[in-house]
Amino acid sequence: MRRFGDGYHPYITVRISKKKGEVASIYEQELTRENDIEDNYIVIVDTNTMGQGSKELGKQLLKMFIYSLTEQPDLPEKIIFYNGGVHLVSDNSDSLEDLQILAENGIEIYACGACLNYYNLSEKCKVGEVTNMYHIIEMMRKSKKIIKP
Repeated sequence: MRRFGDGYHPYITVRISKKKGEVASIYEQELTRENDIEDNYIVIVDTNTMGQGSKELGKQLLKMFIYSLTEQPDLPEKIIFYNGGVHLVSDNSDSLEDLQILAENGIEIYACGACLNYYNLSEKCKVGEVTNMYHIIEMMRKSKKIIKP
């Protein structure tokens, strides 16, 4: 393994030999994070807005973020919602259709049960699986990369 600025990256050495007596060539390719097969990621959403400033704009940005996930060539492995983010998995969410599309494509979606209870949304959760903080920590701990909008 070679050490780069943002972590360890594997490299591959390929040796191609010709018949006996001919010169062998060596080709070395360093893989970047973009090419790393094990570069799975999860998305965590802890609010119903994205960024700071206008709440209206923040809601639109988060809606566009969730929609844009459906258009990515490399989908996240999981999406985890907690605190105010659980509003997005409820029946009145503008992102519900996009989240259902992601779930249908094998993306695991989780919502914090304590958070759903706090916001009185337990009966209104329409996509994903209800989980607890222990499981959320476990998923985050095991992830190679976490994206937070």
